[in-house]
Amino acid sequence: MNRRRLTAAIFFSVVIVLVLGVMVYLEQAGRQQTVTVYMLKHAVLAGSTYSADDVSAVAVRAQEGDFNYEHRAPGQYSARYTQDLKGNDILRDDDLVDVRAQVEVALTVQAPPPLSAGDRIDVFAAVGGGRQARIGQGIPVLTASGGALTVLVPVQQEEAWISVTSSSIALHAARSAQLDPSSLQPLSPDDAVSRLCGSSCVGVASPAAAP
Repeated sequence: MNRRRLTAAIFFSVVIVLVLGVMVYLEQAGRQQTVTVYMLKHAVLAGSTYSADDVSAVAVRAQEGDFNYEHRAPGQYSARYTQDLKGNDILRDDDLVDVRAQVEVALTVQAPPPLSAGDRIDVFAAVGGGRQARIGQGIPVLTASGGALTVLVPVQQEEAWISVTSSSIALHAARSAQLDPSSLQPLSPDDAVSRLCGSSCVGVASPAAAP
């Protein structure tokens, strides 16, 4: 009986040691696991292209899903930055948007404020009765030379913006206070203004031509 007890005690002791060893191994393995993130080498502007010159791949001790980060390298993902970012920022997946989701549009605005690449603007169209209708909000500026701007708009709105910019509708711009993008697709200048400015344009007369 004593021999049986001794054998059982030895067996359970060995099992306990093995279990503890496995637990320690798994804990150490978890601590050593890393993920690759992309850290900015310098500041970047909203609307600029995600480039290998902008980022460094950095191994961080973490596990998949521990935090939000962009896992695709510039060569794997054609994208633009959605906002201004600082050097040493770790890229999140919502810091980037697929280049196919946005399109460049050339605008000419009257009496613009001083603007430069990376600024965001609200765009207003002249409508009947001397009123102004906001037709775009939080639009990133790519280039600015006086009133000649190149901006980024959602690809769903491309038709509307082309219709507006190719018409005689007078446009104005102001620096954005907040973001509230919409998706609109009118086929004519009148319809473009109505849909881009939303409910505030209901019942408004046809857009007035620029003087």
